[in-house]
Amino acid sequence: MSLCLPVAVPQREAGAHGREVISQSRREAPQFVDCAALCRYQPGVEFIAPPLSGNREEVLDERVSFPDRRIPLEQAFQSQVSAILRVTIIRVERQSPHSGFYGWRSAQLETSYQREANVANVQTQFNAFNTAIRLGRFGEEQTLRDKRDLLRARLEEKLPGVFERHSEDAQSPTFADQGSYEMGTGVKSLDGRDYDIDQGVYFEVPTSAYEPVELKERVFEALEGHTPKVEVRRACVTVFYEENGDPLYHVDLAVYSSGDANPDGKDYLARGKVNSGPEFRTWGVSSPGTLKETLFSKFASEDGRSQFRHVVRYLKRWKDLQFQATGLGAPRGIALTVIAQLYGYFPHYIDPIARDQVDDLAALIQVVDGTIAAFVKTWDQATSTFKHRLAVRLPVEPWSDLCERMTDLQLEHFYNKLLSLQEALRSARQAVDPVDACTTLRRQFGDDFPVPEKELTGKRHGPAIISSSANA
Repeated sequence: MSLCLPVAVPQREAGAHGREVISQSRREAPQFVDCAALCRYQPGVEFIAPPLSGNREEVLDERVSFPDRRIPLEQAFQSQVSAILRVTIIRVERQSPHSGFYGWRSAQLETSYQREANVANVQTQFNAFNTAIRLGRFGEEQTLRDKRDLLRARLEEKLPGVFERHSEDAQSPTFADQGSYEMGTGVKSLDGRDYDIDQGVYFEVPTSAYEPVELKERVFEALEGHTPKVEVRRACVTVFYEENGDPLYHVDLAVYSSGDANPDGKDYLARGKVNSGPEFRTWGVSSPGTLKETLFSKFASEDGRSQFRHVVRYLKRWKDLQFQATGLGAPRGIALTVIAQLYGYFPHYIDPIARDQVDDLAALIQVVDGTIAAFVKTWDQATSTFKHRLAVRLPVEPWSDLCERMTDLQLEHFYNKLLSLQEALRSARQAVDPVDACTTLRRQFGDDFPVPEKELTGKRHGPAIISSSANA
């Protein structure tokens, strides 16, 4: 395992039996540890290097990472954590004999990790919860794929005649999966109905050739009659599937002017409804494929990508459950996806040394903490109250704020709901008994979150210690 240790360079001196040992005076001790450098070097490492004070071995009570910032050492070591990492420095090689602070070239380490025995491990329950809520690959998703393929075939068959009726050159679109279906972050609805799938329909025509709603109407004409209900909506054309009047699922088809036909090489999404005014009938830059690449490029390992999907699914199910009866608008699913990436997610493990089992609870805590911290508190003169606003910018063009349309009241409600979730997650983290931890989590995530039977939770055992060697 490789660790980056962004701490001050210790001085060398002769030790017992002529061996070189490492020491550092308190006067030379660094005031800060650059945690951002550590996290960039080894994503998911949840500890920092101990300060060197003349001892070759230090115990570090620090399990919470602080990416993208520098924190005082004393603050790091005062953190309330549930694990201990012991780092023994074996050998240090400097870049030159006279290099000063931050002049390390390599360091050989021995590390051992110890998880406290009185902390409940609920990863098994998180795994079961993820399985229960995810949109399955061969059940619901297979049905959606079948409908998607039927719609693609119908467009390919009908569109030439539609364009001909309008005395226009026939256009053959290309298609691309997008949205939560393409990212693999979809969740089942609470009532088990009305699944959806997003499709991109790309026409190789420049934006100057068609007014945006006009091209959407061509798609609508080709699909009209395929089901009893087809609508031109603001950002897409939607085909609804129903059973006895109840919604089963729907397919959203976003209509694009392909970048291959535009001088700037960018894809443009057609926006606007049939009766929209000119100011609402627009072409807007949109890059769903680039968005996925950007969101997932942060994670080098499949563990990281998989756990990121888990966290997004948990947030989506939490949103569906906690906002369903409030009458207040909930944050969009894409906003929660970007929030997870922007505000703190990186892979977490039960054992950060062995890295053989992920820790979804720790990852979720990191994201919720980061999101709450990202809210900006502002004074509203009209109501003489403080309000909390959150900006969630797309990490790709058009860089729009995904929470911009949420009202002050909706964002305040979102903020307060996050505070309740944060309290529940921390309570679960501190719980001794998995039954207590899971009971707390179920209040936030619903009945699909399992609670183990009391007799199956067993007794606590002493903490296991895992040792390894590493070069940094």
